[in-house]
Amino acid sequence: MATESRLTKAFGARLKAEMMKQGYIAPRSALGADAEQLKKAVGVSSLNTARRYLKGETMARPEHMEKIAQWLGVRVQWLRDGEMPKNENDPDHGVDHAVLAEALAEVQNAAASFDNEITPDMLARATSLLYADLVRGIPAEKKRIYDIFSVLAL
Repeated sequence: MATESRLTKAFGARLKAEMMKQGYIAPRSALGADAEQLKKAVGVSSLNTARRYLKGETMARPEHMEKIAQWLGVRVQWLRDGEMPKNENDPDHGVDHAVLAEALAEVQNAAASFDNEITPDMLARATSLLYADLVRGIPAEKKRIYDIFSVLAL
């Protein structure tokens, strides 16, 4: 049951974030995303159902999930489970370019601190591991970057 709850909350978070990214914003609502637009797009009978989707309190039924995904231009698997890529035209797998650039700068800084112990191959492997983390939604924290290099330098 706890896993189901986490999946439902994650679905709500992805839905809300994607709606806001696409401009479906309700500035006066605590939800942030426009539940009325969601209700209309999906065809749910009550505004409360749309709000519950956005709050991550309930998972959309399969037919509603399909309509939401189509409306937002994302894959059902991404919306429901977080499975990448977000859509067929998403070569970056949903990784924000600014976040990626910042993470790569941190990788370079970390590599420099290891005094020539890091080979180009190790740098490439560390970058690949970090990118995989970002795709899965794991933040690129300095400690994680240094841990990666510490393991690779062994």
